[in-house]
Amino acid sequence: MIGTFKANIPYNNFFLFLYALVIRVPSLLYSAVPHSVDGDGVIYTALLNWLKTGNESIYWYPVISLVLVYIQALSINRIVNRQRLFAKSHYLTGMSYLLITALFPDWYVLSAAMLVNTLMIWVWSKLMGLGNDMRPKSTLFNLGFILSATTFFYNPTFAFFILIIMGLSISRPFKAAEWVIVCIGLATPFYFYLSWLYLTDRWAAFQWPRFGFYLKHFQDSNWVYSGLALAVFTTCLGIYFVQSNMRRQVVQTRKSWHILYLYLVTAMLIPFLTAVTGFGHRILVAVPLSVFISAAFFYPEKKFFPQLIHWALFLVALLTGLYNNFNF
Repeated sequence: MIGTFKANIPYNNFFLFLYALVIRVPSLLYSAVPHSVDGDGVIYTALLNWLKTGNESIYWYPVISLVLVYIQALSINRIVNRQRLFAKSHYLTGMSYLLITALFPDWYVLSAAMLVNTLMIWVWSKLMGLGNDMRPKSTLFNLGFILSATTFFYNPTFAFFILIIMGLSISRPFKAAEWVIVCIGLATPFYFYLSWLYLTDRWAAFQWPRFGFYLKHFQDSNWVYSGLALAVFTTCLGIYFVQSNMRRQVVQTRKSWHILYLYLVTAMLIPFLTAVTGFGHRILVAVPLSVFISAAFFYPEKKFFPQLIHWALFLVALLTGLYNNFNF
């Protein structure tokens, strides 16, 4: 399987879809109905209400999640290849994203964070390309606008503003005008939303989101803990290989890796800003994790060890999903 996705051939788009179908079979059996929780934004809540209106079937939700995750996997893979984060183009990053998002049953659900990942993939891509952007002002405004829009799906993603600021500092020399443009982009969605509330006389019903820092404690099955341990181990292994090969890469590629590190750290901290327990909103880390995990599959010269890690993760993902459904 590693050898198949290590090749950069168009047929792998189809093979990735088959891979997604197989590894996410438990999610199709699970069919969990998403519910709005503390921290979810107004657009996500409205979307859930719209999906529930006149549609009593719960089987659409895992199908939508499957299609969304597959599209995200293709997008991440294309970005990694275009930015040349690795010496050769491959489909291992897309495979890794499908693999990591199938490890935890909470990540089967069509959550606000899953939708945010779609927007953050675009933000991450544009941040890495800022250094060579011929029209940076337009891109910077769009970065601020899209980041601000993510908060209407999941409120704590405002913390990704740190990623924008640090990424801009890494990619481009400081120019006050560019930073102002980012801030204007950030403010624009809120301006339109607050104007709409005022014009429709809904201002009294508006409440500002509440944030704090909450230490989370969760209890789950041993399969989930096994998947978490394997994912952490593979990520650390991937980071080791990335660092070992960093000197061989050009400056722009190194900057892209630094932005990815920032993305990972920020995504890990965001779920702690709300009191909601569970593992669902931690899917925000899946995008940067998939790139580091793919490094653990790409760099080793001996094929046996990457294959062993892959099939261990694959087996744990299936067993975790089946345990969640049948409690065996």
